[in-house]
Amino acid sequence: MKFREYLADHISIILVFLFIIILSECLFLAFNITFELNVFILVIDIAGFLFSFMFSYFKKTNFLHELQKRTGLLDQKFLIHELFPTLETHEEQILCQLISEINRSMIDQINQYKYNFRDFKEYLELWVHEIKLPIASLRLILEHERKKQESILQLDRLDSYVNQILYFARSEHVEKDYQISECSLANIVKHVALKNQDIILNSQIKFQVENLNKIVETDPKWLEFILDQLLANCIKYRKIKHPEIKIYTEEKDKFLALHVYDNGIGIPLSDQSRIFQKAFTGQNGRILEQNQEKARLLAETKYLKSTGMGLYIVKKLIKKLGHRISVSSTENEYTNITIYFAKNDYYKNVRNRNIQNTTKP
Repeated sequence: MKFREYLADHISIILVFLFIIILSECLFLAFNITFELNVFILVIDIAGFLFSFMFSYFKKTNFLHELQKRTGLLDQKFLIHELFPTLETHEEQILCQLISEINRSMIDQINQYKYNFRDFKEYLELWVHEIKLPIASLRLILEHERKKQESILQLDRLDSYVNQILYFARSEHVEKDYQISECSLANIVKHVALKNQDIILNSQIKFQVENLNKIVETDPKWLEFILDQLLANCIKYRKIKHPEIKIYTEEKDKFLALHVYDNGIGIPLSDQSRIFQKAFTGQNGRILEQNQEKARLLAETKYLKSTGMGLYIVKKLIKKLGHRISVSSTENEYTNITIYFAKNDYYKNVRNRNIQNTTKP
């Protein structure tokens, strides 16, 4: 606290003191107090006031500086009441008591929020796993029914949305669920392609892979979900004639770049900085829903309606895994989304940290 700020806070006390000094001088004159005694009393009063005023200033300033210093050393600031400096005045004791009560109330609310969130997350994951069972059963039944392809594609669409819910619920605590290991990009891309092979074949998409014989450190389950979401966008926003999708890698000095390229309708420049925002569908998403001819031509796709959640979850998971993602696109020409895998000891440190956390009692 600066001295002028302290003065401003105590201006009323200073004004009262000046009023008492003036009143005292008037009384001294009225009772014919000698000039020497008058000056002596005035000096004593002013000196005593200045001493007590400055002593109070330095005492409070030291207390606040020590409090700020200890707060700065804490990662969890709400624990400051546990490290309060020595409390010498009733004012400091009352302040500490109020902060402690506020912290207890805040911690109780946070614990209640955590409990509610954990309860909701557990229920949501249970619900997702339960609903996947009838989806799988319906898929087996429909394999022997007419129009099975259309029905299965609609089930795939439902399954895609269910997976989005599941991964979104888990994305807040990815670090407790992922297992970083050395993974084959070729195997992961193969699994994603097989999962989407029906719609790729039915849509007559030219699907290419190149230079995928690479090993990266990541969680294969999460990366498979990420690539599935990116492939879904490639399919959703493909060209009607001669659609192409290409997945390939590119070696750099400090990272390996995995490209997911398509020659589809592209992304407008005004949307490119916002495609990873929550619930953002952009111009293409709105056009796809409004254009009936486009909808008819894409009726076989499981990804017709845009929710704006897929890329949002992708960006969130990419960040949690320690990778990076970028997009480049030209409208009506192409879209290229790139995932960057670092070539350093980041993942070794993550694994060591996870091992330490699991070994703690």
